[in-house]
Amino acid sequence: MAAPTMNDGGRKGEPLSPLVRVIPVVIGVFALALVTGGKVLDPTNVAWLQYGDSAQHFLGWMFYRLGPWTFPIGLNPAYGLEMSSSIVYSDSIPLLAIFFKIFESHLPESFQYFGLWVLACFVLQAWFGFKLARIVSPDLLVRALICTFFAIAPPMLFRLGGHLALAGHFLILAGLYSCLARPLRRRILVWSLLIAVAALVHAYLLLMLLVIWGAGLFDRVLHRETDLRRALVECATVIGVLSVVAWQAGYFAVSGGTAAWGYGFYRMNLLSPVDPNDWSRVLPDLPGGGGDGEGFAYFGLGMLMLFGAGGWGLLMRRPPIIPVLRRNIVLIAAALLLTVYAWSDQIGVGFHSLDVGYAGWLGGIQDTFRATGRFFWPAYYLLMLAGAAAVTATFKPTLARWILGLCLIVQIWDTSAGWRALQGYRAEPATSWETQLSSPFWTVVDGRYDTLRALPPSNRQESWSQFAALAASLGMASDIVYLARIDEPGFHQQVARASALIESGDFHESTLYILDESVVERVRRVVGPNDFIANVDGFHVLVPNGLDCRPCLDSAGSAIESIASGRVEDWSFANGSNYELLVEGWSAPESWGVWSDGATSRIQLPFAPSPNLRLTISGYAYGPNAGADIGVRIGRSSGTLRLSATPDEVALDLPNPDGASTIELLVPAPASPSSLGEGEDQRKLGVALISLRVQEYFSQTR
Repeated sequence: MAAPTMNDGGRKGEPLSPLVRVIPVVIGVFALALVTGGKVLDPTNVAWLQYGDSAQHFLGWMFYRLGPWTFPIGLNPAYGLEMSSSIVYSDSIPLLAIFFKIFESHLPESFQYFGLWVLACFVLQAWFGFKLARIVSPDLLVRALICTFFAIAPPMLFRLGGHLALAGHFLILAGLYSCLARPLRRRILVWSLLIAVAALVHAYLLLMLLVIWGAGLFDRVLHRETDLRRALVECATVIGVLSVVAWQAGYFAVSGGTAAWGYGFYRMNLLSPVDPNDWSRVLPDLPGGGGDGEGFAYFGLGMLMLFGAGGWGLLMRRPPIIPVLRRNIVLIAAALLLTVYAWSDQIGVGFHSLDVGYAGWLGGIQDTFRATGRFFWPAYYLLMLAGAAAVTATFKPTLARWILGLCLIVQIWDTSAGWRALQGYRAEPATSWETQLSSPFWTVVDGRYDTLRALPPSNRQESWSQFAALAASLGMASDIVYLARIDEPGFHQQVARASALIESGDFHESTLYILDESVVERVRRVVGPNDFIANVDGFHVLVPNGLDCRPCLDSAGSAIESIASGRVEDWSFANGSNYELLVEGWSAPESWGVWSDGATSRIQLPFAPSPNLRLTISGYAYGPNAGADIGVRIGRSSGTLRLSATPDEVALDLPNPDGASTIELLVPAPASPSSLGEGEDQRKLGVALISLRVQEYFSQTR
């Protein structure tokens, strides 16, 4: 590698100086248009944000913009409730979220800044790529070609496919430039700003910047480019600024929830630099582990060709590279250590994996930064720069231009295969999302309920984004969210309170509850006298105090599953219990319950039920009655149910407008064991009744 040069390709006052500044901006904008199109720049277009992690980022912002200012300013309590939340943990790019919240009252109702962020990623990636290229060549064309390689780097584009904050690779380039371009004016100010911005973008980028800064500072002290006193002042300043920024952004909003599973799974495979993972038109995909996508680091065929040309040049010309390496030895060592961390202690080579077991030495950091595959990025960009430097240092300028140009054409053509993953960016603009929550019920309850909860609560449950979007549009707080990290103690308390609610039925009258299928029956047994459950758009919704809201009842209409307004009674018939209710057509009681005897059996309830009933029978059927339609009649209403030949529980809803209290079971084919060759028993058996539950309703399946 040639010795670094600080030639700017045109000094201040020279005719080319303005052009120099505009080159990387043009390259960045052109790369954006080429890769994604320009529809994302429309601040009211949210169509491209409704899937995957992008939905998390946008919805976190929606809750944050509509919430009151807090202290610290990054808190976002309506998004997650007891799980605790700040704009940091929805990965909503706090840098922009906090800025645009200032102007919330002036923003359109549908507003997103993520398109602006994507533009910034392209332009700043090109900008700092251009500045890095300045280190290895004074030639404007060479610098523009190298800059374009950086602007379309596959790992950066890969992150645009969902995790938008992590596309801020320009911060890594800026950090590398700040280390390599020595001396750097206003160094303390530059690094304080860089690390503060990284903290307001994403924690992973922050850690990488801290490592790069620390390594660069150590290199400067080692080579006596700064003294120990100034280094300590720089450390105190940078860490002090970072502490204040992290506090205000909301990094400390969670406790006990910064760790998560994934270390050793979300790693970088050793073959990742040459594994296209659908990003090549030429090279085949290579086998790997299930989580190796986090370590996606394909260089691209053009960049690999550039490495080949640079390596050949180094072998043939042998330029003096030792001084450059020695001058940045700590930075290089830091990049190597980050690469080792990226591999994790489960080192993968293709689909083979070797457990080297050093995780215990890491002091728990692996559980906080579990997607270790990302930490190869600083080394990735250093290698890109080294490859370009090798070509410019060992070939004549004209030939170097041709090599870079040819490799860049191959790079664009080859890696454009991966741009298909970004087709969502080209979707037709829309100011709202597609949603299956289309019932008028949701608009009717607007203003009556201020909170939307899930029972039981969980982080990133199925259909979370639809309900979070609904809650945001209605101005409701919600725990139906997706957070990168949660407050573990708060979440455990939340789960305990939810469990107590399901047992007690003491539901908050200003909260709507979305019920998981696993708890619907339990909730039905405890709903209050003014509550109802409706199946709205395919989801079970508990509406506390809903009977006082006639529009709520009317909008739910036929979706209403049950409205409790009376008692729930359970009777067991084991060992002769409650035998007095069995007034006709029953055999003698047995230890488990009682058999019906004959074609008709009657049960006399000890009270006059309300106009609607749910009957739940626990039992089984005998002989030919198993799986057959067994008639059930109360007053003028009738229905059928089916019991299997083994103990089962079935429910039947029946209207009871006359308040009848006698239930009749009509057995289709009563049969005696003797007639079926199963003994001498002459009883005409049909239904084995173990228990009966009767639940009253105000309304039932309307």
